[in-house]
Amino acid sequence: MGWVRLAALCRNESGIGLIVALFLIVIVGLFGTLIARYAMIGATAAAEDYLWTQALYSAESAVQLRLLTHDGGNGPAFPLVIQGFGVPAPDPDSYSGRGIPATMRVRATRLNVRRTVEIKFVL
Repeated sequence: MGWVRLAALCRNESGIGLIVALFLIVIVGLFGTLIARYAMIGATAAAEDYLWTQALYSAESAVQLRLLTHDGGNGPAFPLVIQGFGVPAPDPDSYSGRGIPATMRVRATRLNVRRTVEIKFVL
């Protein structure tokens, strides 16, 4: 008996369809906004991770090039640019000769991303 009465009540209300439609539109709109927001956050995080990785490899490349100068090769002149990252002259390293442990620190910078690589080496 209750279902019949509810159906009759809904039949007599002419604006209930509009209210339900508006409710559904608002809910679907909120879900769409949340999905777009999370997609944007994920894309931003992926781009930042990519830049951090590029900065790391650029700094490592600069370290390897700098080691060439100590190992008797012709290393590049600093500052230099690797993959769009500026690499200033490395901090003065502690290299004093073959067979003696030394430390070198190199930094790669691009926009607001900066990575510093420090190595300990023996030639």
